[in-house]
Amino acid sequence: MSAIGTKKKADRNANDFYETPEWCTRLLLGSMEMPEYAKIVEPCAGHGAIVDVIRDVCGGDVGIASPHPAILQYELVHNKKLSGYRMFVDFLLLEEHDALITHVITNPPFSLAREFIEHSLHLYPYAIIIMLLPLDYMGSHTRHDFWKKNPPSEIKVLSDRPSFTGKGTAASNYAWFHWRTNPEKPISFLSRGDLK
Repeated sequence: MSAIGTKKKADRNANDFYETPEWCTRLLLGSMEMPEYAKIVEPCAGHGAIVDVIRDVCGGDVGIASPHPAILQYELVHNKKLSGYRMFVDFLLLEEHDALITHVITNPPFSLAREFIEHSLHLYPYAIIIMLLPLDYMGSHTRHDFWKKNPPSEIKVLSDRPSFTGKGTAASNYAWFHWRTNPEKPISFLSRGDLK
């Protein structure tokens, strides 16, 4: 995911690769219930930052019969740092629908975020889709029709700006956008100060 939406393309990391800080995923998981039978897809696995936290917090295994969530990872670039079951394929080219997927959790490349949202909603008709996006992503005129057709059901705003590079913080505010949830509060705020 691009850490700074206003950065020039020449200044961005290759493939818009920006690893998700651990605390961002811990706050997300602490704000929701993950069922033991969960089957999770991470379509932009990168080095496995999100999956590592899911495994640490929830357990996590590759077997569907496991008492922990099953996690499927997709990554376009072959990466030796990834552990567990993963496929080095372009997620956006997948065609197989899977009604057993319960969650999609990812930090998509900024330049392809819309495509990852739409494809996830298409492939996994019963899954809860969760994407880390800058709040500014909602304000574009070019995405107006997309947002009218696909409004998020819940937004969890990160009160602290993350750092995707290890230096400073992002220029934008970020949130976990959810689709297909039925929250009591459609907007909530998550702070690093809430982590124990």
